Amino acid sequence: MEDKDKDILEKLQKESEQIQPPPSLEPEELKSRLAQKGKVRKFPAKTLGAIAASLALIIGGSIFLMNRQGQTILTPDTDHTGRAQNETTKGAESLQAAKDYGEVYQVMAANQTEGGFSGEVMVEDAVTLEADMAAPTAGGNAKSMSSSGVYSDTNVRQEGVGEADIVKTDGRYLYVLKDNGYEVAIVDTEGEKLKDLGTILIDEVETVREFYYDNERLVVVGETYGEENYTRVLTYNVKDKENPELIGNVKQSGSYQSSRFVDGYIYLFTNYYSYHAMEKSEPITYIPSVNGELIEAKNIILPPYQRASEYTVISSLKLEKPDKIVDSKAIMKAGGELYVSNENIYFYEVSWQDGYGNDTNIRKISYQKGEFSPVAVTNVSGYIKDSFCIDEYQGNLRIVVTNRRSETNGLYILDEKLKDLGKITGLAKGERIYSARLMGETGYFVTFKETDPLFSVDLSDPKSPKVLGALKIPGFSEYLHPYGENRLLGIGMDADEETGVAGSVKLSMFATDDPSDVEEIHKLLIENTFYSSVLYDYKALMISADHNLFGFATEGEGGQKYQLFTYNDEEGFVRLLEEEVNGTGSREARSVVIENRLYVIKGNIIEAYSLDTYEEAGNVIL
Repeated sequence: MEDKDKDILEKLQKESEQIQPPPSLEPEELKSRLAQKGKVRKFPAKTLGAIAASLALIIGGSIFLMNRQGQTILTPDTDHTGRAQNETTKGAESLQAAKDYGEVYQVMAANQTEGGFSGEVMVEDAVTLEADMAAPTAGGNAKSMSSSGVYSDTNVRQEGVGEADIVKTDGRYLYVLKDNGYEVAIVDTEGEKLKDLGTILIDEVETVREFYYDNERLVVVGETYGEENYTRVLTYNVKDKENPELIGNVKQSGSYQSSRFVDGYIYLFTNYYSYHAMEKSEPITYIPSVNGELIEAKNIILPPYQRASEYTVISSLKLEKPDKIVDSKAIMKAGGELYVSNENIYFYEVSWQDGYGNDTNIRKISYQKGEFSPVAVTNVSGYIKDSFCIDEYQGNLRIVVTNRRSETNGLYILDEKLKDLGKITGLAKGERIYSARLMGETGYFVTFKETDPLFSVDLSDPKSPKVLGALKIPGFSEYLHPYGENRLLGIGMDADEETGVAGSVKLSMFATDDPSDVEEIHKLLIENTFYSSVLYDYKALMISADHNLFGFATEGEGGQKYQLFTYNDEEGFVRLLEEEVNGTGSREARSVVIENRLYVIKGNIIEAYSLDTYEEAGNVIL
């Protein structure tokens, strides 16, 4: 280890002693939770800390998603029915809003007194909401349009829909969430040395989750904990980098779930669960609020089943008026996740009965210039692994699912009202979906048990989708990313063909020139590695088409290392850089390319590397 690395680590150690990890990430707490659920899927025990930072725990072959209260909100190994056990979608219905707070209380009280979810709509005489189907404007560019130069931006789920992260750049300055969780550092990358210009102290919240940068504004999302959690969106004018000015401050009930940025509007999603003993005559004990005002009953969407335990609260604000809320809705639910297209928001969650879940409820809400319009609700047989398995194209929704009842996989295509158009069922008996990419008129998804079948599907006729081919190779790809014309990058794990035991992190490049005959034309095993956060967090991937570069951090026998690659069809994957990642803390490493430099950020350390020589070109401790 070089002297400068020792200096960095010594300084880091002193700083890290002052940082306390969240209780949920303490090793003993994690071990306790895992012991109750079973073994982590074929990964060495030392991956525990890394997996803790991801949203999904892969346990005993199941995906357990946890909300802040520790409730399991999706367990595909379990199943419920009470409904017909056929592989199809159920009839689409209109979303319904509450007539008054008494109706909301009735739904919440049913959950507290009886528990469980019947999967049937029970509320009578509910108000049916008609959606405003006027097409919203196209999604904005995730990169700040005001900046110049070539630089990478946060890897997002949906092109044109921006996402927040813990590191952002405008092409010159780096904005970095410090390890203490309540300061954002501003670092000037111009010149030979990195220059720390100071920090923004975010004292309006206890913990900053992530932030956006746009047009000299830093939009910070953070949480405050207590008897009830709430989330704030704080907007700073950072034109004067050394004297940022707070220009907007809004808040809403609940812990932070996610957010998006489209056409100058921030869309905020929080999970709200009331810790109060509910009193029917006191709505404040069970109704969420936005900017101190209770959400009106007409803006509360009832669940497509008898009971609900919590809400997703959604609000919008325009960055030109960052101290005002444009619109809000509260979605009554029992957990679940969301996917945001350029025009609509889809909430999906497993419906429950007798403690066994498999069917997935999907609710669609359109958004346009900050205004929300409920559209429809439906139910499909099977569970959705993640947001890459649900995709909107030309107004239709395509969904890839694993059905626990039949132990098969399938694909559904629904119209703009969530009614059936086409489907494929009965695929890959005994396996389950690991990753998917639905791109235009062709879709690709990977299932896994012992080998990795990469299915290609023709989606050009939504009423008649067809499987074009299936490529079987050892291992599995957890993440798929389009990489230039007719190329698909897979990042996953190698696996023993007989036992299915995972080995090293694996890169695959698939040629998709002929979707009916997809080939794995190149692969690379990153030896002595057993984990990468990219497998469960797509924001951990830096990918720059302008530079033909992609990179991410891995965990292995030598600790955490940053891997940087380029690719061409002649040589395949070429590793340009493999360097130790310095830094501590619970947050995953991030990386950014600005012009001819790569910046690797972990904890309070930024290290710069030349893209000409791939040697270190400077560092700073924040």
